[in-house]
Amino acid sequence: MLLQEVSLTGSGRAALLPNEVEQSILDPVDLCFETQGGLRGQLAEKYKDLRCQVTTHRLLWLRERQAGASCALPLECVQGVQVKRSMLSGASLLLFVPTDDQNRPLPRGASGVARIGQLKVKSGAVVGARSSAVEDFMHVVQAAVDAKAWLRDADVSTSAPGAHADAGLLGQMQAMGFPATDAAQALVMTGNTGLQQAINWLL
Repeated sequence: MLLQEVSLTGSGRAALLPNEVEQSILDPVDLCFETQGGLRGQLAEKYKDLRCQVTTHRLLWLRERQAGASCALPLECVQGVQVKRSMLSGASLLLFVPTDDQNRPLPRGASGVARIGQLKVKSGAVVGARSSAVEDFMHVVQAAVDAKAWLRDADVSTSAPGAHADAGLLGQMQAMGFPATDAAQALVMTGNTGLQQAINWLL
């Protein structure tokens, strides 16, 4: 599953979107993909030793102070959240995400869903503390998904970054030959941060 790249601030923290608020952290974690996933150009079966952070808008997996190594999944793409328990390894968080035929996450209810993908977040905490920490984190993730803060942002301002595709950027992408629906999705998924970011997301 392809994820979005996360920009980091000078202090190594995630650069947040407008109106985005940090909610909770699970640290350290491994992010496991069904086959291969992650950032384009850095696909792997697993990303190790990350800090997982849930905000009102996204799930972030961060490698602090390491540019180009942190990734995100918009919460609007999370269809389900579940804790999987194991006697040997404790609890893991499972995320169920609709994807298109190119393994890109889609918002819940979007057309063009090819399959439901799965991400597993495995806690690196000691086994005794792991289950309760993962379960507590799962409840925060589920509450953030249910709250749908990204929809409130769209209601407050239709020009909020990430709420809709920027009309100017969309026109440029269409002039380059990209289909309108693909271009609009790429712009929304990259938060309207720029033409090159949207094109990279599509390729």
